Amino acid sequence: FSCVGQLKKPMTPQIEGQSKFAGPAFHTAQWDHSVSLAGKRVAVVGCAASAIQVIPTIQPIVGQLTVFQRTPSYIAPKPLEGTFSEFEKWLLSFSLVFWLLRMFIYLWHDMQWFALSGVWGLKHLWMFVVALNKSRGLQGASPEKRAEIDKKVTPDYAFGCKRLLLSSNFYPAISQPNVSVVTDPIDRVQEGGIVAKNKETGECTLYEADVIVYATGFQAQSFISPTEVKCRGKELGREWREHDPRAYLGILAAGFPNLFFVYGPNTNLGHSSIIFMLECQAAYIVKCLKELRSRKARSVEVREEAADRFDTEVQSSLKKSVWSTGCASWYTSSKSGRVVNNWRGTTTGYWWLTRRLNLPDLVFSPRAPQSSLPLDRLREGKDEELHLSRQETKDTVGVDGAGVSALEKSAA
Repeated sequence: FSCVGQLKKPMTPQIEGQSKFAGPAFHTAQWDHSVSLAGKRVAVVGCAASAIQVIPTIQPIVGQLTVFQRTPSYIAPKPLEGTFSEFEKWLLSFSLVFWLLRMFIYLWHDMQWFALSGVWGLKHLWMFVVALNKSRGLQGASPEKRAEIDKKVTPDYAFGCKRLLLSSNFYPAISQPNVSVVTDPIDRVQEGGIVAKNKETGECTLYEADVIVYATGFQAQSFISPTEVKCRGKELGREWREHDPRAYLGILAAGFPNLFFVYGPNTNLGHSSIIFMLECQAAYIVKCLKELRSRKARSVEVREEAADRFDTEVQSSLKKSVWSTGCASWYTSSKSGRVVNNWRGTTTGYWWLTRRLNLPDLVFSPRAPQSSLPLDRLREGKDEELHLSRQETKDTVGVDGAGVSALEKSAA
């Protein structure tokens, strides 16, 4: 079971002079809690999903906050942010009321898919909600600063092409006097801060900083990397690097029996909660295991033709989505332009596809006379069909032709 997901491997940009910086520098996913930000000059590199969570939190305590933004985002208000009144708590103590509220939130976000698909009314409704969120959030700034920030944080690409973000306190935070937003590209890092170069004049400006926080996201398409998975002479990581990540329902990879993915290729969302998708995948995997046990089979895998058919259908649908309009995002492969991370539709549509097994798409292999290999042979990699290797920084999974698998941690 590969449950490592898509957002696990921090992506820290390589910038000239990083090693020369005199103060602490860390990624948001590797936060250094020993560093106090109180009264400090803090530079945040990045202005997307990670940054909009960090910036409002640290803005009240830092002395000066400089935000380096490469691309602005569409940001909608976060629903039900804040605390509930005593009356609201009492109301939500009724199961039906609580269920109706949760169902409203779920459907409200799931319907965003149609806005991302270009349905005129819903698309413009969401664009209005986003614009209103920004307008309200910047009200506390002076007219001059409001005009400056508004110009900097207004996207010029298609709505939804990049991740639609949720925050009700990001715009109020960047409108504060101790915050500045820099849109000039970063040229280098120096001992005392970050140098940005003006795109028009070429003039360089040093923005002094005591601490640098990299809010630059993750290597979202690494999926199983750095783990190597080998079976029948193929290595899955290499297959995916050469032909882009793909999996049947985002769960099964053709040619790799008994290997299941949770939050695999084409199961990410740009509009709703990933938790429901994970629950659908977990339920589907359980169905596979129950079927495996009922048949007394040794392995299950997806037929290659079924996996290819599914991939073709998904990519055909995604070509009509906003993610295929040409703007660069972590949803698409920089090599081929394929959308490799996101699901093609609503979460209810995914639930419908995973609610049962489509048995003609699957192959169940019967048990061999000796249905299991000795554990010591698995560990030592002595079986001729099992491929295990030791590497300094990688885990290796070997899967034999019938689906027997083992995981070795090379840290030992």
